[in-house]
Amino acid sequence: MENSTEMIAPEPKSETAKKADAAIEATNHRKSTEAGAEWLLQMLEKKPSYSERIPLKRDQSFDVIGDATEFPLSTAQLIRSAHDMELTQKGLYDLTEEISHLNPNLQFSFKRDPGGKWIEYSVEKKNLKVGDEAIWESGGQLQFKKPRKIVAFQASPDNKTQLVIFEGDPTGVPLEEVLRAKE
Repeated sequence: MENSTEMIAPEPKSETAKKADAAIEATNHRKSTEAGAEWLLQMLEKKPSYSERIPLKRDQSFDVIGDATEFPLSTAQLIRSAHDMELTQKGLYDLTEEISHLNPNLQFSFKRDPGGKWIEYSVEKKNLKVGDEAIWESGGQLQFKKPRKIVAFQASPDNKTQLVIFEGDPTGVPLEEVLRAKE
């Protein structure tokens, strides 16, 4: 009796199986992003704002080998689990944008070392209310020349987004694109 080993090529995945895999990946991605938002909200229960300064390598990727007090692993793990990519500034920006979309009451800001040695992000709750002065930023561009007063909040027609109504403009702006004006 001869013992032979025959390699059998795997069956190609059907379109249905590919769609199922993509749906599972999207669900896992969303759960990771939700976990990131929840983690930040827990940090904001302890104090009004939270920030991290993340050291950068020469190629501008994150230096996660550094001192743990400089770079908590939780942020690195969040970026890795939400984005199957290297730990980079783009990964951080993408994650904070997705967290802002899930929780529009969080406001992120970024500072960068001019010498390229670190990037720092800060997050705080917007806690906007009627009467506050705010600005509208969409696609990285300011849409108002100067801050405007908030006159109301309302749900979008599809009830998926909270809208901010500004004085003199009845058109609603998504809360996630509204930032408190600096005092």
